[in-house]
Amino acid sequence: MAPPSSSPSLAAARLARGARGLAPSVAAGCAGALAVGGMAAVAVRAATPPVMLIAAAVMVAVVAPAAVVASLVTRGLVRAWQPARLADALREDGGAMPRLASGIAVLGLGLVGLAWLMFQGTWLLSSATAFKPLTVGYAQPVIAVASALGLLAVGAPLARGLAVVLRRLDARWRRGGRRTLLRPRVIATVAVVLGAAIVAMVWRAFAQRRLGPLPLAPLVGVLLPLAVVLVTHGAWARLPRARVVGGAALVLGAVMVMIAGQRAARAWPIAALAVGDAGVIGVAAARVLDLDALRSAVPARALRPAAREGAAHPDIILVTIASMRADHTPPYGGTADMPVLAELARSGAMFRAAFAPTTTTWPSIAAVALGRGVDRIRQRGAPARLAPAHVVLAERLHAAGYHTAAFSCCPELWSAAAATGLHRGLDHQASDDEDAALSLDVAHWLAARPAGTDTRPLFAWVHLGGPAHWQAGPAPRDDAERTRRYDAALAQADRALGRVLTTLAARPRPAIVIVAGLHGEALGEHAQVGHGSDLYEPQLRVPLVITGPGIPAHAIAETVSLTALAATILELAGQVPPVAVGPAGAAPVEPAYAGLALTVEGPSLAPLATRSRLSVPDGGVAIASLPKDRERPSGLTALVRGRWKLVRAGATVELYDLLQDPTERGNVAGSRSDLVAPMRRLLDERAAAP
Repeated sequence: MAPPSSSPSLAAARLARGARGLAPSVAAGCAGALAVGGMAAVAVRAATPPVMLIAAAVMVAVVAPAAVVASLVTRGLVRAWQPARLADALREDGGAMPRLASGIAVLGLGLVGLAWLMFQGTWLLSSATAFKPLTVGYAQPVIAVASALGLLAVGAPLARGLAVVLRRLDARWRRGGRRTLLRPRVIATVAVVLGAAIVAMVWRAFAQRRLGPLPLAPLVGVLLPLAVVLVTHGAWARLPRARVVGGAALVLGAVMVMIAGQRAARAWPIAALAVGDAGVIGVAAARVLDLDALRSAVPARALRPAAREGAAHPDIILVTIASMRADHTPPYGGTADMPVLAELARSGAMFRAAFAPTTTTWPSIAAVALGRGVDRIRQRGAPARLAPAHVVLAERLHAAGYHTAAFSCCPELWSAAAATGLHRGLDHQASDDEDAALSLDVAHWLAARPAGTDTRPLFAWVHLGGPAHWQAGPAPRDDAERTRRYDAALAQADRALGRVLTTLAARPRPAIVIVAGLHGEALGEHAQVGHGSDLYEPQLRVPLVITGPGIPAHAIAETVSLTALAATILELAGQVPPVAVGPAGAAPVEPAYAGLALTVEGPSLAPLATRSRLSVPDGGVAIASLPKDRERPSGLTALVRGRWKLVRAGATVELYDLLQDPTERGNVAGSRSDLVAPMRRLLDERAAAP
């Protein structure tokens, strides 16, 4: 037993040995992280210096631990496998390694075969089960194990046979006194080149047309630190005198960048929010920074729109109704029992050509709340959460002095617990699955706020989701029953709307009421039932009615989009909406708040509603989109301008004359290139705009 006095020395020796073992991995990990941090700073180079610094810091903080661990694991595997001894065991006459070459070749073929079998098995199973996740989840391991066992069964004899062939070919090559081709470096080079070629071929021939173009930034973000880690390890082995100074400089540099980034985030919270809005860098920021706390620290003056001098600030009630297509409602020629909506349309401004920003619920709500097209909304996670730099309508009105509330059929949309971002700026929030109960909640809230108790004007967003559930129960027997059930769901929503308006009418202060279909609903048209599957008229064209003081009764033929509602509501509320200027430019923003998405899309519909500007029947533009998914690899985009509608899916375009062909059956894109070209150009300009 060692004397007690030797224990500290032994511990110190072990600690020193451990530090020497960790040092190369720590230095290499910090080097890789600094490289990624520099790449992140370059990626946001158009931003302010604090944004660049914070972007670099969050990437260093996320990548450094992962790179260190990856380096340690790799070094451990290398030590366990002992490649030098393995190479000696595989080396044959003349330094040739046919068994190594055949093993790598068979391994590569096995991986390709396993990938193909997994893809085909999963694809067939998904088709047979209508993609039931639980069934596919149980079956995938079975497919993987069975495929791997089958490939292993044939792998060993195939590798031995291939080694015999390579050995004979290499022997013929060396008869002229030449060196063997089966050297480790040659084998590794050929393996890398062939592997890259196979991956590129499979991607271009099969995957790209289904998944669309591959974003290279994440791939570079993985390969760059890997390359830097490898270079650092090589330098560590070859430059022993520079280890201490170089390693200390790398670690100190990484630590200093992280500390500086944290301080910059506290000093410039809006700059940190801009980083949290930046794709992959934003994911890293969400792990390192408390973005919600930074968001709550943004002062109200950053969100407050400018007030119009002398303008009134009326109460405003926005009612959105899911799955409400225009042509089934009375104002647009439909037969559904909706007397409340019909009366609103007779007494106010009815927009004949209003279009949803998309045909799914959450993105459409987000587009209305933000005043931005769906392609301009940055979100992440499931359920989706708005990027922290986004500013919702309720925040703007709350900062302008409004008492704000939201009433929704779905608690996962507006509640603070869901943290989708829609809860920001709300003084009150309630939800109920039943539209009837929800409308009573709204009525009670309105009745509990008699005029004079609180002098602040009201803004309430009421979202009714009942019509989206018209398919509940047994499937309809025929088209007639499908129509009856859908119209009955619309009638129930109309009754809920009536309860809200009855309470509102009892208040002495008149209010502006806006009713809009959030998106439409297909009832068999284009072989679709429901919503979220295409951008044709049944799912895209929606009712839009605005009534209230200063709004005369009239119909508006100009094409409009619901993304303009944010600008419209702000203007009706007596504010100056921060509308983007032109297709590629935005209104000036105070530099201190440049990290916030403060602008909204316009133009405001208030001049049309108040008739201070007359509508242009062939004027106006509406753009809608559906994102990429497994059924739409390239996504869908639609542009409506007057009577013409362009639908684009990748390189494929459809053009319809909505006046002569309202059911969109006759694609005239081939004969009207004079219209297709400028409409495509407009979509391209919008896609290229910041």
